Amino acid sequence: MRQFKDRAHELGLADALLWTGRLSKDEMLSFYADIDIAVSTHRNEGFGIWVLEALAMGKPAVAFDEGGIRDSLDGCPAGVLVNGGAKNMAAEIMSILRDPARRKRMGEEGPRWTRERYSTERMVEEYVRFFESHRSFLNTP
Repeated sequence: MRQFKDRAHELGLADALLWTGRLSKDEMLSFYADIDIAVSTHRNEGFGIWVLEALAMGKPAVAFDEGGIRDSLDGCPAGVLVNGGAKNMAAEIMSILRDPARRKRMGEEGPRWTRERYSTERMVEEYVRFFESHRSFLNTP
């Protein structure tokens, strides 16, 4: 972590980055309220509940198009899945940060999209459809 902080200082980014460490659930609301954009550079993360939290709080999300994050952001108008490496990621982040109108639109779309896609009702419907489509498998001895 020290190397990352030193590098951020060398690049003149020390004041633009927030190094949170582990946050409690109560601290998370304040954290999401304070950020402009949620970014993950993990390439093998699972589902990524943080993505839905950020979107629900009206924050655009950017992540690599890999792992479970892909499922969390698939088709999301408030999120961007990046192919390629660090330069592609940085370019996408800067594109969003430099375009306040785009960032605002994405922020407005996130909560709506999250409610529609991950509501309890929709998830129950999906489970019912799944079990009904696998009824013959479930009825076998």
